[in-house]
Amino acid sequence: MTETKAFYDEFDEIDDLEGDLEADSTQETEVQSKFRSGSLLTLDIGSVHSRAALFDLVEGRARFLAAGRSRSTAGAPLFDASEGMRFALDQVEEIAGRVLLAEDGQPMIPSNEQGYGVDFVASTLSIGPPLKTVVVGLLDQVSLASVTNLAKTSYTEIVASISLNTAKGAEEYIDTIQRTRPDMILIAGGTDKGASNSVLRLVNMIGMALYLLPEESRPDVLFAG
Repeated sequence: MTETKAFYDEFDEIDDLEGDLEADSTQETEVQSKFRSGSLLTLDIGSVHSRAALFDLVEGRARFLAAGRSRSTAGAPLFDASEGMRFALDQVEEIAGRVLLAEDGQPMIPSNEQGYGVDFVASTLSIGPPLKTVVVGLLDQVSLASVTNLAKTSYTEIVASISLNTAKGAEEYIDTIQRTRPDMILIAGGTDKGASNSVLRLVNMIGMALYLLPEESRPDVLFAG
């Protein structure tokens, strides 16, 4: 009797497992379907040209539908990159016969039943010089390495790297920031209930260096944790 009960219990566990797998499979299929059934608008804002392209599913396959290009308006006389991108988007709308932008000039996301708008937007930016960035971390091989990798994922130029175990004192922070005049300082380090005093020391030295700069020349400071 005991063996028979164990036999049926084992089958019940298998049924439960199969049910969980089916539920997971259904959820995965729904997620995949969501990302495979949407239109995509790509934007490339450059220093010479602004480009836009529209992709969508046609008979179950991803297809390129339209593209537009305009001279960049980031420089003189407009100094507004959005104008050049708007010209490129106007071309895409005309070619595709589809309204993509709302009245405020922003893409309509997601698309509606009338086919207006898009479901996804991806953009790249290569306009102007990269942001001069100083990366700061507690330890070379840990937080400094992580924050360096983070900075490299964006349009930045790392002009200096500083960590607590290599910096000789506040003078080095001040000298580095005064010399490089960065656009951004990216700081990382510390954990929950971890080395909070070291992080505060790090931030205080950065603050001292920034205090000595003219207010209009002070860079943005981001703490990544």
